[in-house]
Amino acid sequence: MILRFIVSVSVLLLSCVVTCNGQNSHKSFKEHGYLLRDSTYFEKYPEYPGGIKKLRIYTHAEFVNSRLYRRTIYKTKTKGVILVSYDLDSAGVVSNPIVDLDAVSFDPKKTDMSQIENLKKEIINELEKIFRNMPQWLPARIGGKNVPAKLVSPILLPVW
Repeated sequence: MILRFIVSVSVLLLSCVVTCNGQNSHKSFKEHGYLLRDSTYFEKYPEYPGGIKKLRIYTHAEFVNSRLYRRTIYKTKTKGVILVSYDLDSAGVVSNPIVDLDAVSFDPKKTDMSQIENLKKEIINELEKIFRNMPQWLPARIGGKNVPAKLVSPILLPVW
């Protein structure tokens, strides 16, 4: 489980380095709170309303305040990194959220193994709903025109 987490984080960091046509994606992650899934160079990167802090506040507040989080995730001491990939259209609307739980571990002492698959489905459904309902972003721009972007945002567990 720890090895899978290390591999996932390594892949995440590697994907940061190879995106943006040689631009420093670590800078993109630090400044914007997301990673780019494609190698497009933007003259203006997509921006969540209010910036990175507001993006983190939104995703964590929505997730922590969900019934799922209070009922199961917190009680079972689930931990790790959840990666949510999503598309941003040229109007700044989020679509196609895809949740990756490969780097999440469940405490076998707190969680019945038969419940883990159901818990994973619930986490995926909840995060997809949160990202689909996310406020409209300021879209990426190339040549003075709004363009779509593909992004990835990490959610660290535990959030408490």
